Amino acid sequence: MYLAIGVILLFICRPSIFAQIAGTPDEEKAKKELQIQWSKKFPGDKILEVQATGKPKLIEKASNEESGNPDLRYKFSFFVTSRKKEGQTTKTPVGVIYQFVRERGWVFADMGMARSVVVTEPGKEPPSKDEVYQVVEEAILEEKGKSKTVEAIRLKEPEFGQNLTPTKEQFWFRYEGEYEFSENTNKTICTDIVVRLVKDQGSANWKAEWDDRGRCKSADE
Repeated sequence: MYLAIGVILLFICRPSIFAQIAGTPDEEKAKKELQIQWSKKFPGDKILEVQATGKPKLIEKASNEESGNPDLRYKFSFFVTSRKKEGQTTKTPVGVIYQFVRERGWVFADMGMARSVVVTEPGKEPPSKDEVYQVVEEAILEEKGKSKTVEAIRLKEPEFGQNLTPTKEQFWFRYEGEYEFSENTNKTICTDIVVRLVKDQGSANWKAEWDDRGRCKSADE
Protein backbone atom coordinates (compact mmCIF):
# COMPACT_ATOMS: atom_id res chain seq x y z
CA MET A 1 0.00 0.00 0.00
CA TYR A 2 2.76 2.44 0.99
CA LEU A 3 4.64 1.63 -2.21
CA ALA A 4 1.56 2.39 -4.30
CA ILE A 5 0.98 5.71 -2.48
CA GLY A 6 4.64 6.65 -2.90
CA VAL A 7 4.57 5.95 -6.62
CA ILE A 8 1.33 7.94 -7.03
CA LEU A 9 2.84 10.93 -5.18
CA LEU A 10 5.93 10.66 -7.36
CA PHE A 11 3.74 10.83 -10.47
CA ILE A 12 1.94 13.91 -9.11
CA CYS A 13 5.16 15.70 -8.21
CA ARG A 14 7.03 14.62 -11.33
CA PRO A 15 4.44 14.11 -14.10
CA SER A 16 7.14 14.30 -16.78
CA ILE A 17 8.52 10.90 -15.80
CA PHE A 18 5.18 9.08 -15.67
CA ALA A 19 5.46 7.76 -19.22
CA GLN A 20 8.98 6.50 -18.61
CA ILE A 21 8.04 4.62 -15.42
CA ALA A 22 4.95 3.17 -17.06
CA GLY A 23 7.13 1.61 -19.76
CA THR A 24 8.64 -1.06 -17.52
CA PRO A 25 10.90 -3.68 -19.16
CA ASP A 26 9.23 -6.90 -20.25
CA GLU A 27 10.20 -10.50 -19.51
CA GLU A 28 11.74 -11.19 -22.92
CA LYS A 29 14.02 -8.16 -22.58
CA ALA A 30 15.07 -9.38 -19.13
CA LYS A 31 15.84 -12.85 -20.51
CA LYS A 32 18.03 -11.39 -23.24
CA GLU A 33 19.88 -9.25 -20.70
CA LEU A 34 20.36 -12.33 -18.51
CA GLN A 35 21.92 -14.22 -21.41
CA ILE A 36 24.28 -11.33 -22.16
CA GLN A 37 25.39 -11.02 -18.54
CA TRP A 38 25.69 -14.81 -18.13
CA SER A 39 27.98 -15.11 -21.16
CA LYS A 40 30.21 -12.40 -19.69
CA LYS A 41 30.31 -14.02 -16.26
CA PHE A 42 30.59 -17.64 -17.43
CA PRO A 43 32.29 -17.73 -20.85
CA GLY A 44 32.13 -21.20 -22.33
CA ASP A 45 28.93 -22.18 -20.50
CA LYS A 46 25.75 -22.86 -22.46
CA ILE A 47 22.30 -21.82 -21.26
CA LEU A 48 19.82 -24.65 -21.85
CA GLU A 49 16.68 -23.05 -20.40
CA VAL A 50 15.54 -19.83 -18.74
CA GLN A 51 12.31 -20.27 -16.78
CA ALA A 52 10.45 -17.38 -15.15
CA THR A 53 9.45 -17.87 -11.51
CA GLY A 54 6.60 -15.66 -10.37
CA LYS A 55 5.74 -12.14 -11.45
CA PRO A 56 8.25 -9.25 -11.61
CA LYS A 57 8.34 -6.96 -8.56
CA LEU A 58 8.53 -3.19 -8.27
CA ILE A 59 10.89 -2.27 -5.41
CA GLU A 60 11.15 1.17 -3.84
CA LYS A 61 14.08 2.27 -1.67
CA ALA A 62 14.61 5.58 0.09
CA SER A 63 16.95 7.92 -1.80
CA ASN A 64 20.20 9.24 -0.33
CA GLU A 65 20.18 12.22 -2.68
CA GLU A 66 18.97 15.70 -1.76
CA SER A 67 16.20 15.50 -4.35
CA GLY A 68 14.48 12.91 -2.20
CA ASN A 69 13.23 10.95 -5.20
CA PRO A 70 12.82 7.26 -4.33
CA ASP A 71 15.12 4.65 -5.85
CA LEU A 72 12.81 2.55 -8.04
CA ARG A 73 13.85 -0.92 -9.16
CA TYR A 74 12.13 -3.69 -11.11
CA LYS A 75 13.13 -7.30 -10.47
CA PHE A 76 12.60 -10.40 -12.60
CA SER A 77 13.21 -13.87 -11.12
CA PHE A 78 14.31 -16.89 -13.18
CA PHE A 79 15.65 -20.42 -12.92
CA VAL A 80 18.59 -20.88 -15.31
CA THR A 81 19.56 -24.37 -16.43
CA SER A 82 23.03 -24.35 -17.95
CA ARG A 83 25.77 -26.73 -19.01
CA LYS A 84 29.17 -25.78 -17.63
CA LYS A 85 32.21 -26.03 -19.86
CA GLU A 86 33.42 -28.81 -17.55
CA GLY A 87 30.32 -30.84 -18.48
CA GLN A 88 28.11 -30.35 -15.41
CA THR A 89 24.50 -29.28 -15.81
CA THR A 90 23.34 -26.87 -13.10
CA LYS A 91 20.16 -25.05 -12.12
CA THR A 92 20.53 -21.57 -10.61
CA PRO A 93 18.03 -19.03 -9.21
CA VAL A 94 18.79 -15.68 -10.85
CA GLY A 95 17.40 -12.18 -10.36
CA VAL A 96 17.61 -9.54 -13.11
CA ILE A 97 17.18 -6.02 -11.76
CA TYR A 98 16.41 -2.81 -13.63
CA GLN A 99 16.70 0.66 -12.10
CA PHE A 100 14.73 3.73 -13.07
CA VAL A 101 16.99 6.58 -14.17
CA ARG A 102 15.41 9.95 -14.86
CA GLU A 103 15.54 10.99 -18.53
CA ARG A 104 16.68 7.47 -19.48
CA GLY A 105 13.90 5.30 -18.12
CA TRP A 106 14.55 1.72 -16.98
CA VAL A 107 18.15 0.53 -17.37
CA PHE A 108 19.79 -2.75 -16.38
CA ALA A 109 21.36 -2.49 -12.91
CA ASP A 110 22.41 -5.91 -11.65
CA MET A 111 22.12 -9.69 -11.93
CA GLY A 112 21.98 -11.56 -8.63
CA MET A 113 22.46 -15.30 -8.21
CA ALA A 114 21.71 -17.84 -5.48
CA ARG A 115 23.41 -21.21 -4.95
CA SER A 116 23.48 -23.49 -7.98
CA VAL A 117 22.25 -27.07 -7.77
CA VAL A 118 24.09 -29.69 -9.83
CA VAL A 119 21.56 -31.51 -12.01
CA THR A 120 24.00 -33.85 -13.76
CA GLU A 121 27.69 -34.61 -13.97
CA PRO A 122 29.32 -35.42 -17.33
CA GLY A 123 28.66 -39.05 -18.20
CA LYS A 124 26.06 -39.30 -15.43
CA GLU A 125 22.89 -38.19 -17.16
CA PRO A 126 19.49 -38.79 -15.53
CA PRO A 127 17.21 -41.60 -16.68
CA SER A 128 14.57 -40.78 -19.26
CA LYS A 129 11.09 -39.88 -18.03
CA ASP A 130 9.80 -43.26 -19.18
CA GLU A 131 12.53 -45.01 -17.19
CA VAL A 132 11.82 -42.91 -14.11
CA TYR A 133 8.11 -43.67 -14.07
CA GLN A 134 8.65 -47.35 -14.81
CA VAL A 135 11.16 -47.81 -11.97
CA VAL A 136 9.08 -45.76 -9.51
CA GLU A 137 5.91 -47.65 -10.44
CA GLU A 138 7.67 -50.96 -9.80
CA ALA A 139 8.84 -49.65 -6.41
CA ILE A 140 5.29 -48.58 -5.53
CA LEU A 141 3.84 -51.99 -6.43
CA GLU A 142 6.61 -53.68 -4.44
CA GLU A 143 5.65 -51.49 -1.48
CA LYS A 144 1.85 -51.58 -1.77
CA GLY A 145 1.27 -54.95 -3.40
CA LYS A 146 1.12 -56.26 -6.95
CA SER A 147 -2.69 -56.31 -6.85
CA LYS A 148 -2.79 -52.50 -6.82
CA THR A 149 -2.98 -50.31 -9.93
CA VAL A 150 -0.86 -47.16 -10.10
CA GLU A 151 -3.11 -44.45 -11.51
CA ALA A 152 -0.74 -41.46 -11.57
CA ILE A 153 2.79 -40.43 -10.60
CA ARG A 154 3.77 -36.76 -10.32
CA LEU A 155 7.42 -35.90 -9.69
CA LYS A 156 9.39 -32.66 -9.46
CA GLU A 157 12.71 -32.01 -11.19
CA PRO A 158 15.41 -34.25 -9.69
CA GLU A 159 18.46 -33.35 -7.63
CA PHE A 160 21.76 -35.03 -8.52
CA GLY A 161 24.09 -36.65 -6.00
CA GLN A 162 26.75 -39.33 -5.71
CA ASN A 163 28.36 -41.65 -3.18
CA LEU A 164 32.06 -42.41 -3.50
CA THR A 165 33.90 -45.20 -1.69
CA PRO A 166 37.34 -46.74 -2.30
CA THR A 167 35.70 -49.72 -4.03
CA LYS A 168 32.54 -48.31 -5.62
CA GLU A 169 31.16 -45.18 -7.24
CA GLN A 170 27.40 -44.72 -7.14
CA PHE A 171 25.33 -41.80 -8.37
CA TRP A 172 21.65 -41.00 -7.99
CA PHE A 173 18.80 -38.63 -8.76
CA ARG A 174 16.47 -37.68 -5.93
CA TYR A 175 12.81 -37.07 -6.78
CA GLU A 176 10.02 -35.56 -4.68
CA GLY A 177 6.35 -35.86 -5.52
CA GLU A 178 3.18 -37.88 -5.10
CA TYR A 179 1.27 -40.77 -6.61
CA GLU A 180 -2.18 -42.35 -6.72
CA PHE A 181 -3.06 -46.02 -6.70
CA SER A 182 -6.28 -48.00 -6.61
CA GLU A 183 -7.64 -51.42 -5.81
CA ASN A 184 -11.13 -52.31 -7.00
CA THR A 185 -13.01 -49.01 -6.56
CA ASN A 186 -10.88 -47.61 -3.73
CA LYS A 187 -8.37 -44.90 -4.63
CA THR A 188 -5.50 -43.77 -2.38
CA ILE A 189 -3.27 -40.70 -2.70
CA CYS A 190 0.27 -40.66 -1.28
CA THR A 191 1.95 -37.25 -1.00
CA ASP A 192 5.38 -35.92 0.06
CA ILE A 193 7.26 -38.95 -1.20
CA VAL A 194 11.03 -38.86 -1.72
CA VAL A 195 12.63 -41.55 -3.85
CA ARG A 196 16.12 -41.87 -5.29
CA LEU A 197 16.96 -43.61 -8.53
CA VAL A 198 20.39 -45.11 -8.01
CA LYS A 199 22.92 -46.54 -10.44
CA ASP A 200 26.35 -48.03 -9.80
CA GLN A 201 29.09 -46.80 -12.10
CA GLY A 202 29.20 -49.10 -15.12
CA SER A 203 25.75 -50.56 -14.46
CA ALA A 204 22.98 -50.33 -17.06
CA ASN A 205 20.07 -50.54 -14.62
CA TRP A 206 18.46 -48.06 -12.24
CA LYS A 207 17.02 -49.10 -8.89
CA ALA A 208 14.70 -47.18 -6.57
CA GLU A 209 15.47 -46.42 -2.92
CA TRP A 210 12.88 -44.75 -0.70
CA ASP A 211 14.01 -41.79 1.41
CA ASP A 212 10.44 -41.02 2.50
CA ARG A 213 7.39 -43.11 1.67
CA GLY A 214 5.17 -40.10 2.28
CA ARG A 215 1.70 -39.92 3.76
CA CYS A 216 -1.20 -41.82 2.24
CA LYS A 217 -4.93 -41.26 2.59
CA SER A 218 -8.12 -42.23 0.84
CA ALA A 219 -9.05 -39.99 -2.08
CA ASP A 220 -12.50 -39.63 -0.49
CA GLU A 221 -11.18 -37.93 2.66
